[in-house]
Amino acid sequence: MKYVVIADFSGLWHMARHIALGAPQEFDLHEATTYHLKGKLRTIERKLKELGADPIDYFIMAEDRQPVDKLATFPEYRGKRENNQPDRDAVKGMLKAAQLGLKFCHSDKKEADDVIATLVKKALAKPDLTPIVVAMDCDLWQLCNERTVVFNPKTMRFIELQDIIDKFGVKPNQIGLHKAFWGDGSDCIPNVMPRTQKHIMPLMRQTDGSLEQMSSMMLEVASDLPGKVCDLWEGARLDIVRNYDLVKLNPDCELVWG
Repeated sequence: MKYVVIADFSGLWHMARHIALGAPQEFDLHEATTYHLKGKLRTIERKLKELGADPIDYFIMAEDRQPVDKLATFPEYRGKRENNQPDRDAVKGMLKAAQLGLKFCHSDKKEADDVIATLVKKALAKPDLTPIVVAMDCDLWQLCNERTVVFNPKTMRFIELQDIIDKFGVKPNQIGLHKAFWGDGSDCIPNVMPRTQKHIMPLMRQTDGSLEQMSSMMLEVASDLPGKVCDLWEGARLDIVRNYDLVKLNPDCELVWG
């Protein structure tokens, strides 16, 4: 079995940048960020091999772009994030010049999450390849399955099923539904079904993770749910669809390498 490491470049860049900001002013910030990022990559690779991920066939850095379509649907999405792509590009150039064997990949007008989901899908099409996602973003926990694992570069450990259940109360393929109903503060996605988890979570756990099945189940049991829950759901159905479209990963992006 071979392994492909698919890393969230923006997340790793932020980690290294945070450390680099503490360097003396005479140091170039991009050079300091690159230095710390190279060290982090070495540490990640060493730890993965210690945990049994050997040999690593490819190490791919998935890049982030402004999600134009999602922002057109919901301008508040992701909040007022600083546009730091020029700084990331400078570090990317230094990493490429260092000839570390990294491959860079993005998709126009798509987030890194969707690029990673697409790369994972392509890796899973090869029976001898196991994808390892390196990211702190719990949105990517949706990708966890029998062959795909997520490694947190901050805690330096793999995400376990119990971690997902502890945080969301559902399985990986149901995370999108959870966020569609109860939002995601880190991406400014609103909670449109407050105080309804007690009644809706048992239904959600029975679904295949699709909004279609969840909606069908809600209709089937509507008469058994409290009136306030049904009223909330009726009033929030369009918002739930919007939220679901925002948080569900797209595994079919057109990839651009280089």
